[in-house]
Amino acid sequence: MEIVNTVQCIFCKLCEEICPTKAISIQGALTLDDVVREQDW
Repeated sequence: MEIVNTVQCIFCKLCEEICPTKAISIQGALTLDDVVREQDW
């Protein structure tokens, strides 16, 4: 499920205007900050 959460977060990052701080609210969704740290944008 981590992959799904990551995808949701990436999608959210691409849509910063709509969701600037958190990914779509799903069970165990990571925040953009977590994604940036793990993906090393």
